[in-house]
Amino acid sequence: MSDDQIHPSPPRKRNWLKIFLIISVSINLLIAGAVISRFVVAKRMFYAHGMGAPGLMLRESRHMLRSADRERRDELRQMMRPHRETLRGSRMEIGKRRAEIADLLNAENLDREALRAALKRLNDTEDKAHTAVAKLREDFLLALTVNERRRFAEGMLKKRFNRFRGRQRRP
Repeated sequence: MSDDQIHPSPPRKRNWLKIFLIISVSINLLIAGAVISRFVVAKRMFYAHGMGAPGLMLRESRHMLRSADRERRDELRQMMRPHRETLRGSRMEIGKRRAEIADLLNAENLDREALRAALKRLNDTEDKAHTAVAKLREDFLLALTVNERRRFAEGMLKKRFNRFRGRQRRP
């Protein structure tokens, strides 16, 4: 044979098993990352921690309403109705303020003074809504009977099972 003849090498067979293994590991890492981030983000951002968090008091209020008999539940809901209407209006007003800020931020030239004024109005509106929530909480707790208050207090201290985080620990 002469050196002029080049013998092409046979085509390489792809190892499909390695390709599927890489794809499988990538998908598993993606799923594991999603699950881990769900627990980390949920723990920091979405769940109440300790008695000072407003979410805990709202959760206990829902437990109290569910466990009350129908007549008592209707009484408490009747007491809460005006507060709920006030809060609904506050939520709508907060939404308008946020839309106003978004419009200012989307403008070609940012008007800093208008943005500062809009942020001040948003803060005032949020403060008003927070005051309404505090008033609702106060009126709800004052409307409870002695036994209901005790159950409410026990519920605030009780460890609750959460399907995403397991048992919650007291701080």
